[in-house]
Amino acid sequence: MPGTGHILHKRYRILKEIGRGGSSVVYLCEDINMGKLWACKEISAVAALDGSFPDIPGGGDIRLLKKLDHPMFPRITDAFYEADNYYMISDYIDGISLDTLIKLKGRIPERRALDIGISLMSALMYLHGLSPPILYLDMKPGNVIIRPDGEVRLIDFGIARQILEGSPCMGTVGFSPPEQYGGNTGVKETSKGSDIFAFGMTLAAMVTGTRPSKNLDEQTRFISENRSVSGGLRHIILACTKADINERISDHCLYSRLKRLRGKNKRLAVSLALTAAMVLTLFLSFMSIGRREDRDREALRSMLKSINCHIQDGEYTAEGIRIICSYIDGGFLDDDATESFSYEAARFFIESEGDFVRAKRYLRKLDEYTYPEASYMLRLCEYMTSFDEPDDELIDCLKDFEAYNARLADIERKTKNEKTIALIRAQISEE
Repeated sequence: MPGTGHILHKRYRILKEIGRGGSSVVYLCEDINMGKLWACKEISAVAALDGSFPDIPGGGDIRLLKKLDHPMFPRITDAFYEADNYYMISDYIDGISLDTLIKLKGRIPERRALDIGISLMSALMYLHGLSPPILYLDMKPGNVIIRPDGEVRLIDFGIARQILEGSPCMGTVGFSPPEQYGGNTGVKETSKGSDIFAFGMTLAAMVTGTRPSKNLDEQTRFISENRSVSGGLRHIILACTKADINERISDHCLYSRLKRLRGKNKRLAVSLALTAAMVLTLFLSFMSIGRREDRDREALRSMLKSINCHIQDGEYTAEGIRIICSYIDGGFLDDDATESFSYEAARFFIESEGDFVRAKRYLRKLDEYTYPEASYMLRLCEYMTSFDEPDDELIDCLKDFEAYNARLADIERKTKNEKTIALIRAQISEE
């Protein structure tokens, strides 16, 4: 086992060990040629030969991750064999694991837990939507990283696999569903519902601050009777963690319910803040609610009207984008308007300003389920703001964006995306 300072593959200097589990170890490494930090996963040859990591080099991780194009997952950049071990180099995701966060803070506030859950479901829906679908099969707080900027990343594809037949495998006790271990029938067969179960247990761990019980009946009672969790969220967790895989909630229905509950929590938080601020004038506040809502709607209409005055040849002008950004950053727009205008702002900064840093800021506000192009645009912006020379990965990302756009039914968005693609391709050619 290499120690600190050891150089792998004549390129990667080991700085420290950052993770360990099963037959693998993860190191933080520095690329001595570029000075860039990477995560390096070491897999013992013994584990590789016994089938624990199929399709070496890299095992299940590299076979699947090479196919992925989603900002929630790390990129695989290199893989090699050295000194009786296999090594896989991937993006280093700086941050703290959700497992550590729960141990430090206990219960995660419900609003934050919903934000994290929505991000995780976006990633699972992407995997399940591939052809053939990919099962993650080890969703748990230890595999979720919260970056310093608050964004969520999903790591470790050690047991993930494509659905080709029934997919027997092990996972993590308490988080993985009964069928992953054979259940009552002894037959190990998994499907998308297996990921939904583990997601539900991960959500439960966040909002209760405790690890799920190995006994599913006990865990179900614990959630059902736990009044520290809202009724809406309890119902979602129970819908995810039913013993019968066929009775669990579907991906899209789950994602929709999480978004609706998050919206209700936002409105509840605002309502509580207003109540606390106006407790001495409660009666007057109740009397004016209807009028206030009318004023809010009128204010939103006025904002949209002021924005739409700055459209030229079907595109927002620089002044229009300035107004849009001020409304978004001030939190004056509802969720749908924020997403719609964030898309326009990101396109403007890419196409008219060449400001990929500001473009990334607004791309991150987009729901990647509603705006799948956001993941491609964000990845391209990451490349354009790096010091790396254009390479095959950048070209492949652009091609994937083009392929997605060719299938897009929304003609207006399709035309706008074509313009963005053409401008980025032109800039790459100049470099």
